[in-house]
Amino acid sequence: TLLCTGCSTTNTPTPVSQSAFYLNTVVTITLYDGSDPALITECFDLCHHYEQEFSRTLENSALYRLNHETLAERRLSKDLQSLIATGLSYYERSNGLFDITVAPLSDLWQFSSANPSVPDTTALHEALKHVNATKLSLNGDTLHYEDTSIQLDLGGIAKGYIADRLKEYLVEHGVTSALIDLGGNILCIGKKPDGSPFRVGIREPFASQGT
Repeated sequence: TLLCTGCSTTNTPTPVSQSAFYLNTVVTITLYDGSDPALITECFDLCHHYEQEFSRTLENSALYRLNHETLAERRLSKDLQSLIATGLSYYERSNGLFDITVAPLSDLWQFSSANPSVPDTTALHEALKHVNATKLSLNGDTLHYEDTSIQLDLGGIAKGYIADRLKEYLVEHGVTSALIDLGGNILCIGKKPDGSPFRVGIREPFASQGT
C-alpha cells in the first residue's frame, strides 16, 4: 500500500511514504523531495535481497546455509563477506564485547519466542564453548573455522548495513531528503524540505509508553 502523507499549498513536494514487512520488522521509507515513488519499491527489493543473505532463520538464506555447513573453510557471497568482515572488526574494536558468534546463546534465550525463558545454566556453559570470534579468520571470500560448531548471528549489525546500502541507492538516484526506518533503526538523508535538520527521538528504556 502506498501512503501519501501531508498536503501543501506551496511548492514543497508532498512526502510519499510506504511500509512493508521485511527483516522480521516493519520497514518504512519516506521521500520528502518529490523523487519517484518507484524508488521505494526498489528499496524493498533490496530489503528482500539482503533478507535472503543475512537471515539466520530462513532456510534458503545464505547465512542459514553457512551456519549449517561443517567444513573448516566456507565460501562467502560478496554481501556476507562484507558484513562478516565488519562484524569481526567490531569484535576487535570492542575487545570482544561484540561477538557475531553468539548464535548458540541467542538460540537458548529464544528472544523471538512467544514464551522466552532463562536458559539452563549447564546449557549456557555448553553454548559458550562455541562463542569465540577468535576461532574465525577471513581471507578474501573464504571464512576459516577453528571450531566448526560455531554459528553466526549478524542481527546486531545487519540492519545498519542494509540501511547504509538503501541510502547509497537513493542518493545515487538523486534523492536529497528522505527517512529510512528499519524497525526503529533510523537513517536520514539530507534535511527536511524546509531546510531544518531531522530530529530522531530515543525512548527512555524504562519510561512509560510514549515518553
